[in-house]
Amino acid sequence: TNLVKEGEVKGWMDLTDPKWEGKVLMPDPRKSGSAFGELFIHLNAFGRDNGKGWEYFKNLYKNLTVTTSSSHTYKFVASGEFPLGMTHERNAYKYRDGGSPVGFIYPEEGTAVRPDGIYLIKNGPNPELAKKFIDFVLSKEVMELLRDTGYRVNRLDVDPPAGYPPIEVIKQNGYDPVWAAENREMMLNKYTEIAESN
Repeated sequence: TNLVKEGEVKGWMDLTDPKWEGKVLMPDPRKSGSAFGELFIHLNAFGRDNGKGWEYFKNLYKNLTVTTSSSHTYKFVASGEFPLGMTHERNAYKYRDGGSPVGFIYPEEGTAVRPDGIYLIKNGPNPELAKKFIDFVLSKEVMELLRDTGYRVNRLDVDPPAGYPPIEVIKQNGYDPVWAAENREMMLNKYTEIAESN
């Protein structure tokens, strides 16, 4: 908040402004699962199938400083070494709650709420116990505990973590994990082409 004025960046497209050259942190999607998700979010916001997403990302890449670890993003923004970085909200809110001068931008073009999953393995050794464990994990009590550590949870009877905006006010473009998985190699190859040409 000491380096970016309120309203100066409203969305993804603003990050392509030449004034942010070298000032936007993003982890390398070839080394970070969360960064791979962020790459998909960018493509999805501008058109993953029509080429416009990649056109946008080429422009964005000119302003990126790519880091080898997702944790660098929120640490270096919180310390004031970089004005902007892309990360999960949970990571960044911890720094805000710890007193760091950080703010949050939910892009006007939209982002994604990426789910974590819990699964029952077919033909597993103890399906009844596994079902009980799933019920326990999805219980209101456990969801409140997860919420209190900064996770958004999918129960309608559990509020978001303190200070988070309600999910309804965040523009969402959806997240298709099947498409992302099926196109992972293509996405990382295209990312490498862009990285190597800059």
